[in-house]
Amino acid sequence: MSTIRRLYFYGVAFAALVVAAWGATTMLGAVIDRLLPNKLLVGDLATPFSLGLALLIPSVPLWLVHWRATQRYVARGQEDVGSTPRKLYLNAVLFISAVVAFGAVLGMFQTILGAQDAPLSGAPLGLLLVWGSIWSYHWRLEGAEGQPSPDSKTLRSWYVYVTSGYSLGFMVTGLGIILSVLLTGIYRAIAHPIVLGDSGQLWGQIMRMGVSMAMVGGLWWGFHWLRAARGDRESDLRQVYLYLLAVLGGIVTVLSMLGVVIYQTLRFVLGGVSIPAAAHFEFLTTTVPPLLVGLGLLAYHWRVAQEEGEGMPWRLLGASRASRYVMAGLGLASFSAGMATLVYVLLSFLDSLRPQHFLYVGGWWQGQVSAAIAMLVVGMPVWWYYWIAAQASAVRGGVQERAVLPRRLFLYLVLAAAMLGILGSLSFVLYQLLSNTIRGTLSLDVLRASRWGIGIVAAAGFFLSYYWGILREDQRAGAEVAIRRKNVMVLVGDEAAGIVPRLEEVLGVRPKVLRNLAGDQQPVAVTDEQMRELAEQVAAAPGSQVMLVVGEGVVKVYPYRE
Repeated sequence: MSTIRRLYFYGVAFAALVVAAWGATTMLGAVIDRLLPNKLLVGDLATPFSLGLALLIPSVPLWLVHWRATQRYVARGQEDVGSTPRKLYLNAVLFISAVVAFGAVLGMFQTILGAQDAPLSGAPLGLLLVWGSIWSYHWRLEGAEGQPSPDSKTLRSWYVYVTSGYSLGFMVTGLGIILSVLLTGIYRAIAHPIVLGDSGQLWGQIMRMGVSMAMVGGLWWGFHWLRAARGDRESDLRQVYLYLLAVLGGIVTVLSMLGVVIYQTLRFVLGGVSIPAAAHFEFLTTTVPPLLVGLGLLAYHWRVAQEEGEGMPWRLLGASRASRYVMAGLGLASFSAGMATLVYVLLSFLDSLRPQHFLYVGGWWQGQVSAAIAMLVVGMPVWWYYWIAAQASAVRGGVQERAVLPRRLFLYLVLAAAMLGILGSLSFVLYQLLSNTIRGTLSLDVLRASRWGIGIVAAAGFFLSYYWGILREDQRAGAEVAIRRKNVMVLVGDEAAGIVPRLEEVLGVRPKVLRNLAGDQQPVAVTDEQMRELAEQVAAAPGSQVMLVVGEGVVKVYPYRE
């Protein structure tokens, strides 16, 4: 079956299935509504049944005709089993049905536990029964067929890791809510028990909502991450989930909450709050729980990433490299914001010490100083640690490491952000100077109006000069030339295809892959040192086009010209 024919059959089958599911949900939800106890009967079944049948009557036969046609093609040969349109259909149905069923179960749990005031209705039960059945059928079908092609593995990974990601988000949010309610109750019982009142009830609506989110999210995450994704160590999306979602999410949560703790504590120490200490430090009940959950999230997924990277150091290198530059960027953003705020505060002090503005000195500065110090304390160590690690890696790896995509993106994004910040802020400062000069009103009031602009220019100018020097150093080392000088093609058999991601990592480019259907198909064992030597051979090869032939346990380099 041709690709266009497949797209037609699976596209129509998908649309018909969604319409049929909506019709079945409408009818089933109305029936369940009448069967639930203590349910007020409003209207009759004519409207939902008419709508449901109107959707079901045309859509069910349409889906059956097109789905049975695709099944006949699948029964004739293996080619259709692994086709991209079929796997796109299966995983799209799995994803949508999983989302709908997840939302239905979550709503039911919240109603049963009392997190919602509305009574239990037939709508979520109908959604769960219909879409849960659709998910179960397609899950078993997709599992029986497997993933015989690279595209089918990629689509399966998208479903598994996106579903794992959002269910993990619900789980950790629920755990944070539970810990926050518990800690709030304990804190208020100790700090000011007299004003507890109804807020001291632990099993309130907020706790019930947190329990429902943690339970449903945890079950769904456990099924997809611990079962469906088990053994899938080669997937690029797994590395994205581990490093850029779980590990990075844990780090950002911990650092954000740590910054809030530092900021609020400094405000109290510097005298910037007017409420008692017991009332002020209640903020810990909403910052410590996310901090603890973030630490747990980070510790677990970091351990998994390290264990899986032991047998694949090249994979660990690529994922950790990307996360290293992301963390350096986040630390730099916090560090530069703290610097700009600190300059603003210093200029405000100068402005406030003028004789005619002496009364301006007062309690205005505690919050700003606290914010500046918190951003500096959090951002500077993070930026320094990850940037020094990135620089050390660039020195060890030479031109190939300096030419990798994460480093190039980081440098150019930092330079672009710094230049745009300077452009906007400097324009504003110059406008204040020129406008007041022309009007004859030039005074130190211009300084007051330009404090933020001067702070941004100072911080952005510092990092612009530094990273401009880094970029020039990389260019002198040949990083820009290394990016564009080679087009790489790889001829490899299916059994040895695992070397392709390693080649992509060490070469810094995505090679075009040709599948060798004949000849040697055995896996290739290449050490990291041999991979670096191979990268040097590719770099030294004449011309701009290189073919790598993987066979007989080795990789051979052939420069060519079309």
